[in-house]
Amino acid sequence: MKKESGPGGIFDDFQQCVWMTAGVVDYKLCNRNFECDDCPLDVGIRKAAGGRHGTDTHGQRHGSKDRGVLEELTRKVEGYLVPNGLFYHRRHAWMRIEEGGRVRVGLDDFGQRLVGRVYSIGLPPTGSRVRLGQPVWTIVHRAGETDLCAPVNGVIVEVNDKLTQQPSLVNRDSYGSGAAFVLQPTGLAEDLGNLFYGKQVERWFHAEIEDLHAQLFRLVSGASPALGQTVQDGGMPIEDLSAAVDPDRLQALIDHFLSAKRGLRSELEGQRD
Repeated sequence: MKKESGPGGIFDDFQQCVWMTAGVVDYKLCNRNFECDDCPLDVGIRKAAGGRHGTDTHGQRHGSKDRGVLEELTRKVEGYLVPNGLFYHRRHAWMRIEEGGRVRVGLDDFGQRLVGRVYSIGLPPTGSRVRLGQPVWTIVHRAGETDLCAPVNGVIVEVNDKLTQQPSLVNRDSYGSGAAFVLQPTGLAEDLGNLFYGKQVERWFHAEIEDLHAQLFRLVSGASPALGQTVQDGGMPIEDLSAAVDPDRLQALIDHFLSAKRGLRSELEGQRD
């Protein structure tokens, strides 16, 4: 298998997973040298083999057994949920490769907790072509509206219509029923080099959380030095941001991490430098 390069060379030591070569999963890379005993995916698949409870039209598994498997395949990074086996774009869009090579996309736990309650969602029409990193869908939240990106190039083949009636699904189940859409990628192998995967995800999350705390400290300490110290010590949940930061500054903070347009501007500025 041709090795892919990504942020920090994260794919340099990856090979096809044994479950991928067996046809059980559509796409999975392995950097464990096929030592499966402590692999969460291997453990989850073997435990789930005793019985499935079905999948609904937007990828939701049913039954406590499958939920237990999902929990085993999910780790936490400083309190944020980070499921294994997913790819992540630097603007906090997650991507899961599914049957037929299609990919399911949503907003990760860091993103949904940063924006707080999602009030409404704008989804792309099926059949539309999307480009990696460019604005594809929007969320309306406590501070305003933010455009979110597609993690890969492709064509939209399915959207989660439930989100138009229940946008808070993004908050309650960001990696499941809160997923936004499914697309058929066009050039997936090349696009994977732009995404985080495996151990690199955890390092990236730690860096993002550190950046978030630094941003919050600058925003809050000016208005309240004591509150700023609380933020610096990690004692202020980001769910309380709207009470401490005015809407304009909160919007700027959210866009700093999530906005597709902000990400494109940063890339262009980097190219000029």
